[in-house]
Amino acid sequence: MKYKTKYDWDWIESACALLAKSALANDIKFISGIPRGGLIPAVIVSHKTGIPYHPFGELKSLTDIEGVEKHNILVIDDIVDSGRTMSKLDKEYITASLVYVENKLFTPYIYYFTKYSKDWVQFPWEIDSSETIQDYLNKIDKIKNG
Repeated sequence: MKYKTKYDWDWIESACALLAKSALANDIKFISGIPRGGLIPAVIVSHKTGIPYHPFGELKSLTDIEGVEKHNILVIDDIVDSGRTMSKLDKEYITASLVYVENKLFTPYIYYFTKYSKDWVQFPWEIDSSETIQDYLNKIDKIKNG
């Protein structure tokens, strides 16, 4: 397993404060989080701003509300590493992450910290025995491919 960089709750508080400030400056009407890692920061930013949180599965239905466009919806993830997850979103959504690892696939609109090392990031809501992303993705691939 690779070396882990651990972020504590004080760090999360600072990161979410920046995302909240950006959300208020960008006419955001709804906040959502990418399951699993984006849920906690999305709820924190929702509380800090008073902007309603809605589950990720409801993103498409939010644009049925009069006056709400995709650029009024903030979608948060804890980390953008390979960029695979966020790159699947429509580019009109406003995207944010606590940590951004430079990649060629996707750059979030808002991010708190750029990470240059290849260390695995561990957030306070993850357990110490959590695996590196490569191990996690390998398990998904095995399940999908039998």
